Amino acid sequence: MIDHKLLDQIVAGAALGVIVVDASLKVQLWNEWMVSQTSIKNDVALGQELSEIFPDFKGSRLDKALQSAIKYGSSALLSYKLNPVLFPMNVTDSSSETGMRRMEQVVSISAASDGEGNIFGIIRVQDVSLAVNRERALEGALNVAKAANDMKSEFLATMSHEIRTPLNGVMGMAQVLGGTELNAEQRNYLKVMERSGKSLLELINNILDLSKLEVGMMTLFTEDIALKPLLQDVIALFAQRSRDKKVSLKLELDPAVPSHIHADPARLRQVLLNLIGNALKFTTSGTVKLHVVGAKLNKQPGLKFEVIDTGIGIDEKEMDYLFEKFRQADSSTTRNYEGTGLGLSICQEIVELWAGAITVKSNVGEGSTFSFTMPYSFVDMTELEAAIKAKAAIFKESKEHPLNILVAEDNPVNQLLLESILVKAGHTVTAVSNGIEAIEKVGATDPFDVILMDISMPEMDGVEATAKIRAMKGPVAATPIIALTAHALAGDKENFLSQGMNAYQSKPIVAASLLSKIFSVILNDPA
Repeated sequence: MIDHKLLDQIVAGAALGVIVVDASLKVQLWNEWMVSQTSIKNDVALGQELSEIFPDFKGSRLDKALQSAIKYGSSALLSYKLNPVLFPMNVTDSSSETGMRRMEQVVSISAASDGEGNIFGIIRVQDVSLAVNRERALEGALNVAKAANDMKSEFLATMSHEIRTPLNGVMGMAQVLGGTELNAEQRNYLKVMERSGKSLLELINNILDLSKLEVGMMTLFTEDIALKPLLQDVIALFAQRSRDKKVSLKLELDPAVPSHIHADPARLRQVLLNLIGNALKFTTSGTVKLHVVGAKLNKQPGLKFEVIDTGIGIDEKEMDYLFEKFRQADSSTTRNYEGTGLGLSICQEIVELWAGAITVKSNVGEGSTFSFTMPYSFVDMTELEAAIKAKAAIFKESKEHPLNILVAEDNPVNQLLLESILVKAGHTVTAVSNGIEAIEKVGATDPFDVILMDISMPEMDGVEATAKIRAMKGPVAATPIIALTAHALAGDKENFLSQGMNAYQSKPIVAASLLSKIFSVILNDPA
């Protein structure tokens, strides 16, 4: 059994403060740690009330907790966060002007009896200054990281706008040019221009997607989709390339797979385009096949997609870095096949957002199989049929009713593009270059059926102009407004809708999509 002398030595040498007080809160024990931290000797502290040693003690939470422990036998733990200064003790700090600062403490309180009915309060004081410093340093680092993330997000939004705006002009005018009389040679030139524009847009999207994934901004947007037409559209995009390479391109869809599902069509299309594009790129003869069957993903309904090719295959040692950013299979690949090395990395991260993974099986000279599973939910066919009828009504309305449209767009090329698309569709167009001019036109002319509002404009942007229009009196305040913008980051659509806009159309603009969007908002069915 431990004797009293040994116990006294243990308490005296403890790396924390130990104070024992009697029922009147007079100090009965004051260990060496308290002496070293307060410079108050034992013979001075013993017999004094705590409030005489520490004037701020009286009436404090520490005082109340100690009295409660003595009276009721309760215990308490007081942290530095809720009780910034428990005992006024200092520690050295080279970063401070005085070279000292207040000690951060955690204080525990309990009670004990000596067996003769005498109750004593026990206070343990622990110095947690180092831990608190680390915590504050971590908080500071997190704040710096958040600020850097915010700056990166802002940069992404700016770059998205600055790159997409001129690209919108190039691709949009190519659409307009395609609707004019061209000879065979000119139409071939136009196809080359359109393909080059689409390749550039794909590269831009890949870079932006990579950046969004890195900062956690990539989100999934699910909707009802007809699966087979989506897959057929993806295959059709590669039909000419497969014919040129004399490679057979096939779609095998299990009949048991639902015809309509609720999933993210944009991300599914993106993954399939990358995988099938890669398969065709590295296949010089034989077959590229997209095989789709039902599967389970984390006990939820899912679809397993397999892209199977008879191409050059992948060496086993190259599998380890197959999904690394900016990496391709080997140096010969870099020389003989175009590409940035971003596609597979982005696909992998998108599939991981679905809580899945892309798997690869390959043999050199025999081909490869890339597979992944995507979750989905079932579609209410009654609602789907109603939506199809609504879309049919939109199409009919767009053919029969020309509209009076205000276009607020500061870029002259984009103005010309929008006017060309809308006038060709039979509508009347008024164009302005900023939000101030848009407000003047809305208040001074016959009511517009719809307003196409660019977001980034000089003098007054589209968001502010929308707010002022919504604040006007009369029916003009309810004029449908479509955000027309090169901003294309996660959250942009929701942000613009929350600012009073009815719908969102990102650039580059596709004529059919824009016209459908216009009549959707007019019929109160935002697309």
